[in-house]
Amino acid sequence: MDKPLDQLPTLDTTLMEFPHAEICFSCALCTRGGPTRVAACAAKFGPNVRLVELLYRFMRRCPHNPYDERRKPRKYGWKCGARIDGLDPTVEPYVPSMLAREIEEAIRRKRYLGG
Repeated sequence: MDKPLDQLPTLDTTLMEFPHAEICFSCALCTRGGPTRVAACAAKFGPNVRLVELLYRFMRRCPHNPYDERRKPRKYGWKCGARIDGLDPTVEPYVPSMLAREIEEAIRRKRYLGG
């Protein structure tokens, strides 16, 4: 039986709150993606990391990543179609640019996110 929409995980859900054993990343524009174990993500990034931060890490390697400062902005160009399957369908996947910068700095410093 499906959960009510108010109980489905969103991008603000932490790994500790995530109800499944795997997170399935996918991209609508390219073939990248696949399942990732929650325990492995928690061991690498900490249990309090939010799904939005993991999604941004997945987007970093996308050739259509809109947050990549090296990429020239295009008015009609493709945007990254990265998403996490099984999240609340009423919430649009969006990573604010300030959060993207904060995550990028944390990655450079190689410290845990969200912990």
